[in-house]
Amino acid sequence: MDYSFYENNQHFRRRTQEEGARTREELRRNREEATKKYEEEMAGYSISSHDIPPANENKPLVFSIPDLSSPDRCILDVSTKVFHSISSPHLRDALCLYNKGEWLLMCHEEEICSKQYQNSLFLLNPRSGSRIDLPGPFEKGHFAFNLTNSGNPRHIIHASYKIPTKSVVIRIIHPYDSAWEVHELGNSHNQHIIISYTLVIGNQIMCIDSKGANIVMLDLANCSWTFLSKRKKFPNYSECYFFEQDNEVMCVSCPSMSCDFFKFYKLDWQMMDWLEINNVELMNTSWFLSHPCSFYLKGGKGKYVYSFESIGWWGGQPGERTHPTYRQIGYFRRESEDDLPVNVFIHNMVDCDMEILLPEKYGSKKPACWVDRRILY
Repeated sequence: MDYSFYENNQHFRRRTQEEGARTREELRRNREEATKKYEEEMAGYSISSHDIPPANENKPLVFSIPDLSSPDRCILDVSTKVFHSISSPHLRDALCLYNKGEWLLMCHEEEICSKQYQNSLFLLNPRSGSRIDLPGPFEKGHFAFNLTNSGNPRHIIHASYKIPTKSVVIRIIHPYDSAWEVHELGNSHNQHIIISYTLVIGNQIMCIDSKGANIVMLDLANCSWTFLSKRKKFPNYSECYFFEQDNEVMCVSCPSMSCDFFKFYKLDWQMMDWLEINNVELMNTSWFLSHPCSFYLKGGKGKYVYSFESIGWWGGQPGERTHPTYRQIGYFRRESEDDLPVNVFIHNMVDCDMEILLPEKYGSKKPACWVDRRILY
C-alpha cells in the first residue's frame, strides 16, 4: 500500500502547526515590545481639563447607497447622529471612486465590472449640481484628484500598472480637457508594484502598493520620476489605509485575523520612509477609515478609529483584553429602516472597547465610504 499521501498530509499538518506557532510567538513578542514602548511614551503623561481641546464636530459623513438604481443617496452625520438624503439624476447607477472637498468622482456600475472605463467617468458636486464629464476609454486603475484654492478640481489622476512590461502609467487631465496626458515609467526599476493607492500631494503624484513597501512618484513640475523600494513594509496579515491630509501622507495598519492592534504611521519626507506615530501624538485624534478615502481629525478627548467593519479580534491598547465589548449607542432619526447605511464601528483605543453606531440587526453590506462634510454643509 502507498502511504505517501498520509506521510505528505502529516508533513503538511506539522508544517502548518509550526508556522502557526511561529506566528503566535511573533505576535506575542510584538505585543510585549509595543506594551513596553507604550508605557515608556505615556509615562508621566496626563490630561488636565485645560489640555483637552474642544470636541470636534467636523467629522466626515457616511455616504451610502440604499438602492443603486435610485437617484437618492443616504448620508449619516455621526456628529449629530442624524440621517440626511441627497438626490440627483446623476447619482443613479453610479458608484463613488474617489472624493475630495465638495466633489465626487463617479462611474456607472456596469463599467466598474468591465475591463475598461469607457465614457461614464464624471465629477459631480452634489451641492451645486455641477457635473464634469471625463473622456475614456482606458484600463482599470486607481484615481485621485486635488483642488484649486477655490475648491474646484485641478488635476484628475488615473494610475495603473502593466504587469507584462512592469510599467507604471499615470494619466492626468484638467477639467473640460478633451484628452488625458499620459506618462509612463518603464521597467528599468525591475520591480513589480501592484498599485493599491494613488495620492496627490502638491505637485507630487504618489502610487503606493498595498503594504507601503514600494512607492512611485511623479513630479508634475518637471515630469521626473522617483522609485522607492524596500520601504518599511507593514505585516502581511494587516490591511492598510493610505491617505493624504494637510500635505502629510498617513497610513493606518489594521489587524486582520490576528490579535494585533491598530498602528499609525506618517511618511517622513526626508528619509522617505514610514515612521510610527507615538501614542502621545495620537491622543485626542479620531481616524475614519474606508476605501477609497480616509480622514483623521485632531480634537476632542481620547483616541478613536471609525470603520465600516467589525474587527472581532482587535486588542485595543497593548496588553489589554483581546476581545472588545459591544454597546449599542442609540437609535437615530430616519425616514425608514430601508434607508439605513452600513454600520459604523467606533473603536475606543483608550478604554479598549468598541461601540456599534446602529443596532446590529440593521447592519448591511451596502457600499459606503467617508466623504467631506462640505458635500452636505
